[in-house]
Formats: sequence, structure tokens, C-alpha cells
Amino acid sequence: MKMENGLELPRTGLIKQELISYEVDEFTNMLTKKIHTRKYAEDGIDYIDTWNSEPLYSASAVASLSDKKALLEKNVPWYPTGNT
Repeated sequence: MKMENGLELPRTGLIKQELISYEVDEFTNMLTKKIHTRKYAEDGIDYIDTWNSEPLYSASAVASLSDKKALLEKNVPWYPTGNT
């Protein structure tokens, strides 16, 4: 299986793939779900990539990405978007 950006390269029979990531943005303090979708053509060669980002929650205190482990250990509360 050959990979590119976490997704397989085109091959016959491959129809669609999705790579889902959850990230905390250090500037906005938002937990965001990012989806990279790759739909393959019937010829097994061509494909179309799309990306989608969905903000999920606002972190109450995220100074930087290096603090994530410390925040998890301290059970820092997370609030749904719009309820902060």
C-alpha cells in the first residue's frame, strides 16, 4: 500500500478515503475536526481531494500546543462552541 499525505495512492477498486484529524489551534483555542476526503475516478488513476474544517469546542486555557499534555493531566474544562 503506497501512501501520500496519509491517504493511499490511486489504484483499481479504490472508491473513497477519509482522513479525520482533531486539532487545537494555538491562536484561536478552538478544537477543530478536519476532514480530508479523496474520491477516486473509475479509471483508478484520477482523484479529487476536498478538505473540510468544523470547529467543535473552545478550550478555556490553551497557551500553546506544547501545553496539551499538561492540560489533559489537569482536566482543564472544554466548553461547546458558543457557550464559553
